[in-house]
Amino acid sequence: MGADDTGEDIEIGVYNSAPTGTVLSFQVGSGGNASSTDPTLLVDSTLFFQNPAFLAQAASGSAVLAFNNSFVGAAVSGNNSGGGGGVSGNCDNGLGVLGTSKTKFGVSGISSPSTNLHASAGVLGTSNESGTGVSGVSGPGFVPLPFPGFGVGGFGSQGGVRGVSLHGVGVAGGSDNFIGVYGTSQYNRGGVFYSGTKPENFGTEVPNTTHDGIAQVRLVPSSAQTLPKKANIGDLFVMYSPKNQLPNAPVNLFLCVKNMSAAQWQQVQLAPKIYKGGDTPF
Repeated sequence: MGADDTGEDIEIGVYNSAPTGTVLSFQVGSGGNASSTDPTLLVDSTLFFQNPAFLAQAASGSAVLAFNNSFVGAAVSGNNSGGGGGVSGNCDNGLGVLGTSKTKFGVSGISSPSTNLHASAGVLGTSNESGTGVSGVSGPGFVPLPFPGFGVGGFGSQGGVRGVSLHGVGVAGGSDNFIGVYGTSQYNRGGVFYSGTKPENFGTEVPNTTHDGIAQVRLVPSSAQTLPKKANIGDLFVMYSPKNQLPNAPVNLFLCVKNMSAAQWQQVQLAPKIYKGGDTPF
């Protein structure tokens, strides 16, 4: 047993306790060879692989509270060069990690590996099938309820989830056995696609027209020789046309009109005139 009362020295290697309100004060650079870049407190457990370097417990409130009034660095910084986690948060009934900010991000995750071979995600969220891996909430009154089985869930007054990219895909969805991207709305359209520049009156609503741009939607043609046997009414299917067979269009579009024991398709007839890019069709 080490120190257990006010005024006693801390003993290294044994358990020390202190009454409520005890404050430990460390001043870096006050003596010896310490510099302003050295940590104020350094706790190392390199030799003890299963033990935490620093353990804080609190019955209520924050177990660890850190302040940083400068524009650089972080109030709490964690580094792990052995493949584990830099900072780990765990909680049985509350939040494992809580981040708040008045002017910037509450939580920011950055991954910057030196090579593409070690590329990873800036933020990783995992949950069992009854919860959500990552939950995002925007706007007052929103409660971060889980989406069962979803990797990412978003709640917002203007939008649930938004993805923006300058040179890549804004939002990517993929699935081996189910729908890659699924959009629903109770009182509006399930999905809207547009390409081009936004009109001057563009706001929170979807614009009625755009300027320039390219095709709004693309259906990648299939090279299959037969139509799908499984389909639902309203499905669209584009396939390459066999050579030397009418119609002479390189691809043809089909619409599923019945889905009984086997799907039934009808071909969408195309106008005979062919237009080139830059032509005025009307």
